[in-house]
Amino acid sequence: MTNERFARRTLAVAALFGVILGGTAFLSGYPATASWVWTAATIPIVVALAVSIVCDFLAGCISAGGR
Repeated sequence: MTNERFARRTLAVAALFGVILGGTAFLSGYPATASWVWTAATIPIVVALAVSIVCDFLAGCISAGGR
């Protein structure tokens, strides 16, 4: 549980940092850099979400039929 809590907080901090840094780059006139920063901040979150979905599916928490 502690590792999961740490991972969630780390992802939240990374996302917040990415939004702030990307927004700063965008407002400073560097939209290409902002795009790269936002992409880099989004990738770990998407990966964590995909892993969570796969784990739930394998544990039987999600049914393939939707019922």
